[in-house]
Amino acid sequence: MAKVMKVEKSKAVALFEAMGFKTAGKWDAEKLTEKINLIEDAPEKPLEDEALDGLLDEILGAVGDIVVVDDEADDEADDEAEADDEAEDDDEADDKKVKSDKKVKSDKKVKSDKKVKSEKKSTKRGTGIIATIIGMLQKKPCTKEQILKTLVEKFPDRPESGMESTVKIQLGGRLKADKGLKISKDDKGRYSIG
Repeated sequence: MAKVMKVEKSKAVALFEAMGFKTAGKWDAEKLTEKINLIEDAPEKPLEDEALDGLLDEILGAVGDIVVVDDEADDEADDEAEADDEAEDDDEADDKKVKSDKKVKSDKKVKSDKKVKSEKKSTKRGTGIIATIIGMLQKKPCTKEQILKTLVEKFPDRPESGMESTVKIQLGGRLKADKGLKISKDDKGRYSIG
């Protein structure tokens, strides 16, 4: 079964707006889901907001599909609207109750998924993709291709295209901006720290 990463609608909108998509606030969850799955590269400079920058890194490293879900505030507004509709038409009310019940089960699953994800995240600390890149560059100069080959071997459950984007982003300035590391490139295209 493929893993699904869930992103709240407000966070997805904020991310796209930070990336320069000014109309993202008008997009519905379906369009946001479509657009978020098309992200392959991050901007050269890190985003101003560290939380959004972290979310972007998670999206780029996601293994399965990414789904944008409505925020809890939107869910409450939907529930109020459903209550008004129930008074108008019993048949419609029955249909909406079924949808509401499914939504409650879905919300519980989302919370459960978040808990599992946070547990997984804590066990991976220090052995992730970025730590691996830094470790390689500290040992000896490496080309992007050598780094990617090592990452593909070490993280076979992750998509190669996502890791390739991460390597480009990290070597393109993110390691310097986020970690304060000086990355240099020699005339043979090999990168090193120092």
